[in-house]
Amino acid sequence: MTKTEQNVTNETAEQNVTSETAVETVTEETAVTAVMKRHAVSGFKVRREKFKADDGREMWSYYIDGEVRHREVKVSFVAYDKGGAGYEFLDLIFDTKDAVDLVIYGETQKDFNGKVISKRTVYEVQDVDAVTGVVYSYKVKPYRETDKAYINIMLAEQAAKFKKDGN
Repeated sequence: MTKTEQNVTNETAEQNVTSETAVETVTEETAVTAVMKRHAVSGFKVRREKFKADDGREMWSYYIDGEVRHREVKVSFVAYDKGGAGYEFLDLIFDTKDAVDLVIYGETQKDFNGKVISKRTVYEVQDVDAVTGVVYSYKVKPYRETDKAYINIMLAEQAAKFKKDGN
């Protein structure tokens, strides 16, 4: 945790002294997600394609292509925010690109005493502006539980191949 993050955490804890439980969110590296320090190492690229909604509007769907047991799979993602704002931000990230990186990392919530409250996997689409170096990042979530299962299997297969090849 950086000094700035620690200061923010300390200020938050001080503000919540009267509260029975203060919550701290800690980002950590996990083996399951195969990502280190929020940099994509999985090689997954999120793509988008247009489709027509039932009411005739043109919209975008977001997905990664993969293979599980020699079968082609498509893992769908949706904006983390409900409503249109999340999709507007995804349009900003994709701007002129057909594909952006999928970044996966673990996030742990702890109470003020350091007891783990919950753990979850965070999925973000990310692109770095070639001119300015600014990182554009936004949280997305797998559309269905099966999409989460496909990602986990694809990561496990990738890790097994990596271990076998020794790369």
